[in-house]
Amino acid sequence: MANHKQPSVESTELATANADASRQKPRQSWHLLTNQLNLMYTLSAGLVTGPKGFGGKHYADPLSVVPGWVPLFDDVIPPAALELARSEESHLVPIVASLDLSALRGLIHAQDTHGQLRALQWPEDARGDERMLWIPAPLPVAWIQGILFPSKEARALVLEQAADYANVPLDSYKLQVKPRLYSAKSTVAWPIYGLSLPDRDRSLHHVSGVGAVQGLLVGLGNRGDALVTAARHLTDPTAGAAEEPLQDPVLRGILAWAQRDSERANADVQGRMLARLLTAIIDAKTQAGDATDRERCPPDTQQVVLDGLEAERQALAEPKWQDALARLIADLKGSVGLGDATVSELLQRHQKPFSRGLILFFLRQRCEELLRFEQPLLTDQDRVVAAALFGARGGWMELPQALKDVPGLTLATSHRMAMLAQQADATGLDLGPAPPRIQLLRELLSVEGDRWAKRQQDGALELVRGMGWQQVLKTRISLGKGDYRLQVDGRGAHLLLDGEVKAVTTDVDMGRLFELLAMTAIPARIDAKVRKTLKL
Repeated sequence: MANHKQPSVESTELATANADASRQKPRQSWHLLTNQLNLMYTLSAGLVTGPKGFGGKHYADPLSVVPGWVPLFDDVIPPAALELARSEESHLVPIVASLDLSALRGLIHAQDTHGQLRALQWPEDARGDERMLWIPAPLPVAWIQGILFPSKEARALVLEQAADYANVPLDSYKLQVKPRLYSAKSTVAWPIYGLSLPDRDRSLHHVSGVGAVQGLLVGLGNRGDALVTAARHLTDPTAGAAEEPLQDPVLRGILAWAQRDSERANADVQGRMLARLLTAIIDAKTQAGDATDRERCPPDTQQVVLDGLEAERQALAEPKWQDALARLIADLKGSVGLGDATVSELLQRHQKPFSRGLILFFLRQRCEELLRFEQPLLTDQDRVVAAALFGARGGWMELPQALKDVPGLTLATSHRMAMLAQQADATGLDLGPAPPRIQLLRELLSVEGDRWAKRQQDGALELVRGMGWQQVLKTRISLGKGDYRLQVDGRGAHLLLDGEVKAVTTDVDMGRLFELLAMTAIPARIDAKVRKTLKL
């Protein structure tokens, strides 16, 4: 019998070290193939998702092959995949978006150079020979690093088409022409036969609604402290962990809905009702999206709310709550017809934020209208409820692009929406640390005492000058001892003195500034300048 020498511990460790050294580092940049119409929807929706995430219409592309999984290619796209992306309509153009996966961690599937599909923990188990990845949807649109076109003509065509849509921020991305990506010989087998992955395709109306509420709270947040608190808690559910328990029952209801935690809102009638109404709006939108093309029509969300309120009224045991809901239902119905009350009269009849938020929901339709709506009787708590209802109805896509352009908002919100969807589907994917929360100007300029720090004073001055709020400025001129002469001419009055002025200071009336901030939407351009002055 032959005498086989057993490998030593040292040789085994050396072999392992050599294998690790030869393993290539996994690439971070991968390519998503779609067509221009799907891409424009994706950029507007804030998520890279499966066909059901497109709501009404998704044109066939590689996302259709295994619904709910995002297929990503290496440096070359298979010709058959290109053909699929333009197969449904003659006017479709294959388009590639490059995604940065450096933050991704978790279980995915990959295809190697031999066409073998395997599950692996990314990036620990990557060998460097992966040619195609399959990742559970959705992914944050903020991971898109650039848009790559097959030709200059294709780029010009897509830019022209995108200009017809106000909410497609194509110019926010690096646009390049990469013909080789579309024409080089591919090493990836396509189509993939025998591919067996679970169907993860889901409607994303819920997370899109949460993202819209988050955006609206940023857009409205300078109007009051309750909006700031709501924005902080919705963006970061752990924000109040070290604080006192959240007392606002309505905000507890909104958070319960956002996190799909039905127990959280049960302690209060209004919070529980609001969470159920928000869920009913999302369910109605989901059912409409799941209908066939022939049967599909947008849901009447106002009727959904009226039906929900009536069900709540009948379920309540206390007569005072039943009567209050009956009066609210009657006024809501009247507000969309020939009602007997003005807006002010309706708000005076109904004093609670729950009721006033619903009145706004019936008086206005679009998120942009809520952002512009002015009424002196409204409180910041009223607007928190309205933001939740409008966000659930409209979703992230309906937010005005000017709001989405607030620095850092799309980055933070797309990550939050994707992470909520991954958690709900229990994929175990880690999308990396959440981007920093957007701090509102009201937060950044708030102080515990009665004096600003220097950077806050400079930021307040930048805001006042940018908005033209001269009425909140006070200029103090400090003069030394001496005699002064007043000279008046055609240019105005002049104070003549010998020597130099000791100091000229400009102060901002803090209270008046916050009053104006609560009544005025700050343009994104001025917001960005103030943040730069605050050194953020």
